[in-house]
Amino acid sequence: MGLPWSPWTPLGERSLSNSAAVYRIRSTSPDEVIYIGQTVKLNQRRRSHADALANTGSFLISHTLLAPACSLAEMLEVENDLIGAFYQSMGRSPLRQFATAGSASPRAAHERDRRSAGILT
Repeated sequence: MGLPWSPWTPLGERSLSNSAAVYRIRSTSPDEVIYIGQTVKLNQRRRSHADALANTGSFLISHTLLAPACSLAEMLEVENDLIGAFYQSMGRSPLRQFATAGSASPRAAHERDRRSAGILT
């Protein structure tokens, strides 16, 4: 998509802006993007990911800030386009894209979410 991504920084680093952004989280082992997201408060969201991933490995974050006037619909569209581009490239979603705390696997969490939304029966 040609977005101006920031350099990769440790997920625990506290110097990120608390602005609207789309972001990527990358695991260092294996070295790949595991999550793509959007938020109106980047540093706050970074902190919640750091807490959730504590003691599970080493992670990096990269982001691109969005215009302050960017609507939620526009943010979600960019996020979905990035997930779609990842899927097109890798043949699957990022490893933790649809995982929830305590779920057996990202796939199980994704199927449970689809079932509860009435997409799967």
